[in-house]
Amino acid sequence: EMCIRDRGNIGSWRLDVRSNVLTWSDENHRIFGIPKGTTQTYESFLATIHPLDRHFVDTQWQAELRGEPYDIVHRVLVAGQGKWVREKAYLEFEMDGSLIGGFGITQDITKRKVAEEGLLKAHNELEQRVVERTVELADSIQRLRDEMQERKKAEEHLREETAERMRALEALHEKEQLLLQTSRQAAMGEMIGNIAHQWRQPLN
Repeated sequence: EMCIRDRGNIGSWRLDVRSNVLTWSDENHRIFGIPKGTTQTYESFLATIHPLDRHFVDTQWQAELRGEPYDIVHRVLVAGQGKWVREKAYLEFEMDGSLIGGFGITQDITKRKVAEEGLLKAHNELEQRVVERTVELADSIQRLRDEMQERKKAEEHLREETAERMRALEALHEKEQLLLQTSRQAAMGEMIGNIAHQWRQPLN
């Protein structure tokens, strides 16, 4: 007799460890893809588990028999297709304390896991795009810094070149002034010489 009535995508089961007889509800049969009326044992149950999860499930069930909690998520294979289920189990004892077996529920959480994996994939893709964009921005910032550094060097070089030209212009201006002064002095000397010559002529 089932301990829990089927609700939606939740089935129920009971395992008698003394006779190794596993009994499933209709929903449990649907979840695992096993026809009703098929004789079920613990080993036949393990055969439905995804090979990568089989050891995990067996280990958890053995721990449950030692009194540890059994609330696990694992994959099963239904007609070659993977499906996710969550299982919870509770131990059942005789009045004298001897173990009868266990009973529990199986919940089909495939849609939820697919949605979670989709969200995780989208999240990872978004993180990857953020990383790539961050790298692009870092490269852009570095290029901008390099350009600013080059521009700063160019401006410094231009300032130095401008200062050098100003110094050259000042030196040229000084030479022009000196040349002009020398020219004026020469012209004045020549004029004075001419005046003196003209004064000497009448006297002679």
